[in-house]
Amino acid sequence: MTISGHAGASFLLFKETSTTLVEGYEGTCSTTLPESGTFDIVLSRSTNIYGFIVRKNGVAGLKYILGTLSGDQLKDTKDNVIGVLTGDEIKGDFTDAGNNKITVRGKRRL
Repeated sequence: MTISGHAGASFLLFKETSTTLVEGYEGTCSTTLPESGTFDIVLSRSTNIYGFIVRKNGVAGLKYILGTLSGDQLKDTKDNVIGVLTGDEIKGDFTDAGNNKITVRGKRRL
């Protein structure tokens, strides 16, 4: 798909139903490497799943992450907590497999 003015745009598609509300978040992330970037998250509290797209600044390509929502915690596929939902915000501070600290901050937009 081509979106005018958005070269290299990518997307995940979720279907919202009357019983499954979908929420959208966007924000920033950084590491101790140092690296930084932006992300978009789409989640459903009723199905307890989310999709996460990360774009590193200055790097072509995207990273996709799928995970589960357990209460207010976003968990990766290995059950590690990568963020916590509080109201309309997501905040996370965790260490990756390479022992780098990752910081995630986001706000609900949809």
